[in-house]
Amino acid sequence: MIKQNAQKGGAKFGGGGLDRFREKVFEKQNDELKRVIATK
Repeated sequence: MIKQNAQKGGAKFGGGGLDRFREKVFEKQNDELKRVIATK
């Protein structure tokens, strides 16, 4: 859900580069979340 909204926002700002940057940020956050969940 969040990722879809981010992609729509990226398209609005007219940047494929921004889209990729945002995806990397979300991937990093997801990895951190997985690590937190795994340690619990």
